[in-house]
Amino acid sequence: MTKDKLKIAFTINHTFLMPFSVALLSLLENNKGDIEKIYLFCDFLSGDEKLKLQKIISDFQVEMQCIEVDDAQLEKLVTTLHFNKTNYYRLLIPELIAEKKILYLDADILVLGSLMPIWEVNLEDNYLAAVWTPGVEWHPELGVSKKDGYFNSGVMLINLDKWRGENLGQKTIQFVKDNPRLIWFVDQCGLNALTKSKWVKIPLKYNLTVDVYEGIFHESDPGVDMAEIGKAIEDPVIVHFSGTSKPWHTSNQHPYKWKFWKYLWKTPYSRLLPQDFCVTGVVKYLTPKSVRSFFRKIQYRYFPRGKFKWK
Repeated sequence: MTKDKLKIAFTINHTFLMPFSVALLSLLENNKGDIEKIYLFCDFLSGDEKLKLQKIISDFQVEMQCIEVDDAQLEKLVTTLHFNKTNYYRLLIPELIAEKKILYLDADILVLGSLMPIWEVNLEDNYLAAVWTPGVEWHPELGVSKKDGYFNSGVMLINLDKWRGENLGQKTIQFVKDNPRLIWFVDQCGLNALTKSKWVKIPLKYNLTVDVYEGIFHESDPGVDMAEIGKAIEDPVIVHFSGTSKPWHTSNQHPYKWKFWKYLWKTPYSRLLPQDFCVTGVVKYLTPKSVRSFFRKIQYRYFPRGKFKWK
């Protein structure tokens, strides 16, 4: 019997190639022989950039297809300084490829183990499988309660047949257009509102976001399992550098920043110092974690969307 191998999807714009190179290489090195194909949905890539990506995958028997996205239909959707139109590309995946299911991954991640356990999840008649993110606040008018749970859309096993059959991608786009003031995390809010009770929870270690490291949750909240959180922090499979501070920023203090750079130095995008290296960044880096966590909690509670760019 032929092994059912991983089919992976990423969405990026051309300015995000450097962090994507780390996500790509870490995925390949930790899933050798288990990946059949990688789909890369992007705005555009130059011939030189395609050659750099080809160099990364050349040592692995994996096919990668780059698909340029016509994002005209994504105009006038909510964006912020942190979230842009690229975040909505994943809603178009069912229309652009003919697969039955796909494992979607954000490009600001580090893969440290096998993703086959996610791939083998039985979706049955559910839209997707994802991680219930502890502590994330969302607008209550979305109709999603704490008992329902709220997933992070940065890692999703997607039931493409069901999405196509029910036109979920376009429905989510329309929901965001109709409810801009309810949208704090772009397509993620729309997906949570429309797939409530029709998604499968997978272990936290498959999408360990910054929220968990920062402790932005209450132990009494539904879905918070302190034992699972401890195991995920100790041995994550996917580290997700969510939030505005990234490991390629000077001031970033993420505990896996060193490992991000370790992978980066093995790619064609290798560099010695962060692009934003400056004295101010160094000062922020030296700021105690407790102080940074305090201000981050305030940001999440009162300014979850950051600065808005209304179209």
